[in-house]
Amino acid sequence: MANPQTEDGYTRIANEIMDALIAADISGQDFKVALLIIRKTYGYNKCEDAVSLSQMANATGMGRIRCSQVVNRLQLMKILTVTENINGIGKKYKFNKDFEKWGTVKENINRIEKTKLTVKENINHKRQYTKDNKPPLPPKAKKTELPDWVPMEIFLRYQASRSKKLKPESFEHFFRKLKKLAEVSRASPEAILVQSIENGWQGIFELKQGGNNGNGNRRTYPNTYRRGTERDTELPPDVQRTIDEINRRSREQAAAKAEADATNGRDRAVDPGA
Repeated sequence: MANPQTEDGYTRIANEIMDALIAADISGQDFKVALLIIRKTYGYNKCEDAVSLSQMANATGMGRIRCSQVVNRLQLMKILTVTENINGIGKKYKFNKDFEKWGTVKENINRIEKTKLTVKENINHKRQYTKDNKPPLPPKAKKTELPDWVPMEIFLRYQASRSKKLKPESFEHFFRKLKKLAEVSRASPEAILVQSIENGWQGIFELKQGGNNGNGNRRTYPNTYRRGTERDTELPPDVQRTIDEINRRSREQAAAKAEADATNGRDRAVDPGA
């Protein structure tokens, strides 16, 4: 059992210093190093003494680097005074008993004033906007809707086939391009979209012409489509019906064109000067 006695040694220190250390806003590590310097100086009836970082680490249980950081912080708070030897090898530490000059008291005052100011600013900020004086709401993003001439089912299927989905803000540009391609290809927007779905294209392009029979028929679309590198997959029934309708209209357009070409050919045969 420990039984310390003053006859074995003691440190003479004024009660005012102890009261100031207790009231100071410092961490436990700061308090340990400050007491260590008091023990190494006042405990040996000295004003200052050279204490190595190894001694501090052994006494406080902290690392050498941490001890050095704590000493620097106590020096900034003016609780310790550090002086270097002429050769710059060793340092001497002195405890500053003039606690009125410690930076902790001033920091406490500033912290309280800053807290009060922050609370006051928050109250003013809340009072700035009342029920009758609310800040304007940010404008809502413009909602892009599909044009009537764009088939929703096919467009959604095209979106699903893309590795990088179209963003709503790019819809307007995409629809302008789709309309232009449909006019140039003399085809419906459905045919342009289905062509990209079938071939796994990320973009939309002019409709390719069919051409084994040389009659210029538009290409027809099979009952399957290709998505990326996946194999052909069956389309949903509603999408399949739309593709069938596109194929039917393509055949009708081709037949009408062939009949018109035949009629024009007969007219030129009757009237060679035409």
